[in-house]
Amino acid sequence: MAESNALRTHAPLQAEPCLEAARQQIMLQERIDQLSKRAEFAKREGRNDLARAAQLQQADFQSQLAGLDDGQTVQAMAASR
Repeated sequence: MAESNALRTHAPLQAEPCLEAARQQIMLQERIDQLSKRAEFAKREGRNDLARAAQLQQADFQSQLAGLDDGQTVQAMAASR
């Protein structure tokens, strides 16, 4: 009985990081999409410098997104043990 109470007490704490990571993934993906649109607009307007800047920021956010994916994989593996 005491063991099941301890598990229930810690369950919400384990779910919290996953929710935060999911929120961050959504925000990063939205930002990546915005930057893609900005880069396309800048190219159409002949502003290759601005297009390149948007592409560099987009690449940075994509690497952050990949890092979150890796982190979630590690958390899931640790939780399954």
